[in-house]
Amino acid sequence: PKRLVREVLYQSDLEAQFDRSLKEAGDDVSALRELQKWCKENGLEQESRRCEFLARLHVTQLHDKNKLAELRRFAKQHTLEREWVKALPQIYRARLSMAAEDHVALYDLSGWCIQNGLSEEAVACRRMALEREFAFKVSEVAGNAEKLDELGRWFGKTRKSQELADKCYDLSYAARKKGATSPETWWDLVKWCAGPAGRRGLPAVEEEAARAVSAFASAKNIKA
Repeated sequence: PKRLVREVLYQSDLEAQFDRSLKEAGDDVSALRELQKWCKENGLEQESRRCEFLARLHVTQLHDKNKLAELRRFAKQHTLEREWVKALPQIYRARLSMAAEDHVALYDLSGWCIQNGLSEEAVACRRMALEREFAFKVSEVAGNAEKLDELGRWFGKTRKSQELADKCYDLSYAARKKGATSPETWWDLVKWCAGPAGRRGLPAVEEEAARAVSAFASAKNIKA
C-alpha cells in the first residue's frame, strides 16, 4: 500500500511539473520538443502526444487545408479532441488574418468554421466574403446598368443576399437616372422601376421618375 501511495504521489508530481512546464513553454516549439522528450522519459505518453500536437500546431501552415486535415487526424487518432477544440480560435484568427480581402479564402474559411462548430465565426466570415465579393464584382462592371442588373439577380439567386442585390439595383438606378435626358429615357426608367429587376418595393423612386416624365411631357404638351 505504501509503495502504491508513493507511486501515485510521484505520478501526481510528474503531472504537476508537466503542467507548469507546458505553461512556460508557450508557443516555443523547441521548448515543446524538449518537454515531449521529458514526458517520454518519464512515461507520460498522453502528455507527450499533447506536446507533439502543440508543436505541430505552431509550425503548420494554417491556410493549407491539407496540413490542417493532417493535424486534425493526429488529434483524433491520439484522443486529443480537447486540444483540437482549444486550438480552433487560434487557427481561425490566423486564417482570417491571412484571408484579408480575398473573398474566395473567406468563403472557404466560413465552410471550415461550419465543419468545426464555429457557427458565429462562420456567419461573420460569410458576411465579410459577401462584402468583398460585392466590391470586387461591382468594380468589374464599371457602372454598366445592365450588368449591374445581372449582378443584382446573381447576388439574390446565387448568394441568397437580397441586401446586396438591392445595392446593385441602387447603382443601376443611379446609372440609369444619370443617363435620363429625354421623356423616352425617363419613361424607360419608370418601366425599369416597375420591372422584375427594378425597385417596385420603393414607390418613392418610381414616383420620382414619374414626376420627371410628367414634367418633360408637360413641357412638350405630351400626355404621359
